[in-house]
Amino acid sequence: MLYLRHITGDALAFLDIQAKWDHQLGFFLRPLYDYVTSPLLLGARWDFRLLNFAAAMVLLSVAGSC
Repeated sequence: MLYLRHITGDALAFLDIQAKWDHQLGFFLRPLYDYVTSPLLLGARWDFRLLNFAAAMVLLSVAGSC
């Protein structure tokens, strides 16, 4: 965030950009929940859910092994 403040003058500029792209902050395990509840739905807008599910599973396994 210090780098972002240095470059843009606003440490939270990423929040402004996310709002302009109509994205909102959410719980980081939401893709895992979405995939488990409806695994046959492969896409929601441009979001590739299977990749998000795999990334969440890798994150959980790495965090669990530490």
